[in-house]
Amino acid sequence: VDAATPETLKAIDRPLFTDYWERLMESIDALREKQMRTVFRLTLVKGKNCDEIDGYADLVARGKPHFIEVKGVTFCGETSKAADIKMSHVPWHHEV
Repeated sequence: VDAATPETLKAIDRPLFTDYWERLMESIDALREKQMRTVFRLTLVKGKNCDEIDGYADLVARGKPHFIEVKGVTFCGETSKAADIKMSHVPWHHEV
């Protein structure tokens, strides 16, 4: 789960489909119904999605995952201009 709002998800993931948020919600609902352990992986990008705690809490309440993994984005060198991820977007451990 890369973002807690449709606007942030669009900015971070640059989705191909116009119904990207609805697709994410359908996926979260499907995970809730699984009869096995599930996990949400939250990838935090400083300055882009780290301040969306309440939104993430709403998504977790909706999906009811058994586990939540929170991690900072990994900088892998220069990316495309569209992604615009820089080393300054990598959160420090205490920020995660």
